[in-house]
Amino acid sequence: MGQSKTATGWGYTFRYQGQRYRKQGFRTKKEARDAENRLREHLKAPPKTGLAFSVVCNKYLMTLDGRMTKNTTRQKSFVFSQFVTFMGYDPDVDSIRPEMIQEFLSHERSRIAAENEARIENVTRHNKKAETNKRLKRKQVGRLVDRNKAANRYLRDLSALANWAQRNWLMARNPCLPVAKYQEDSFKRYVPPIEDYHRVLLMAGEDRDLIETVHYTGARVSEILSLMWDDVDFEARRITLYTRKRKGGALEPRLVAIGPKLLMIIRRLWSARDKRSPYVFTNPRTGYRYVYNSRIKKLIKGLCAKAGVKEFNWHSLRHLAAHKAKEKGVKTRDVGKFLGHKRESTTDIYLGSLVPGLDEVSGAIEDADENKAANHAANEDSENGES
Repeated sequence: MGQSKTATGWGYTFRYQGQRYRKQGFRTKKEARDAENRLREHLKAPPKTGLAFSVVCNKYLMTLDGRMTKNTTRQKSFVFSQFVTFMGYDPDVDSIRPEMIQEFLSHERSRIAAENEARIENVTRHNKKAETNKRLKRKQVGRLVDRNKAANRYLRDLSALANWAQRNWLMARNPCLPVAKYQEDSFKRYVPPIEDYHRVLLMAGEDRDLIETVHYTGARVSEILSLMWDDVDFEARRITLYTRKRKGGALEPRLVAIGPKLLMIIRRLWSARDKRSPYVFTNPRTGYRYVYNSRIKKLIKGLCAKAGVKEFNWHSLRHLAAHKAKEKGVKTRDVGKFLGHKRESTTDIYLGSLVPGLDEVSGAIEDADENKAANHAANEDSENGES
């Protein structure tokens, strides 16, 4: 901490109230020290801006345009509007106190709990069987909103707004810093057995190529739906995927190896491609790429029902790919690199605490897939023979 010299000149780094401040490019150590002192004085006694909360929110949301996805921006806008509704007026940003933030979060937790209860009551009122059958009730109600997780998300969004406003001298202090997070229950995503995955594939029909591509690449379905032919390198057997799940929302690429099975799928898609479309998966009805609409979103759920297996979703395929690679002895670090994770702790969540190279990761997933399918077929043949 303090002043230091780098390749770009002198700079300073320090922490104040839990936030890190850093700047470089000064010609001398004195310039860096003076700039640091001015900033420290400003932080200790910042001038009040007198700006309304909604004004600061609008300025902040404008800076997110093109940096964050529309869903992220929409979520933040919803949180900010909920806060104004709770307050009953548009407060001055410098008048917002930590206790106001805490009261807002408590109110939202109560609101979410009431909505969850209403959903359960609505199901049991219209289906008497669900009142005594817990499994049927859980299925019809669906996944309820975790009020603690939602409250923590609101806290993060409000804190991100305040941090941005502080950096731009639109707000004196961040009132969210003293507010403690709520304890969240750990959630372990269901990872389907490879046999259930194959049963779903048998029901997939024309959607089979999309499902297998998502599985063999370990990608998010949105990344595959956005995949373009320019991102496919047949010679090097590599696919370039892009994600916005990064701080700042900028598109970031990562390479994924094309294994033998995936190569067959990609070549088949190439032969049958719509030459007017740059996308690997093109909707024949629109001539444009598939969008993540209700049909795509519910596709796996519907196929699970047809196949008679426990329900899973698109993201479960990503977890399944991670598990298969780990079972084949691939290191957690390399599995994380394959999935595009920045932190190994994220990969641990996928593995449930369960790359030597890109080719090894992709090969491990396909080998595990092939071995399990062969064993499953052998067991069925054996049973048929006995009968």
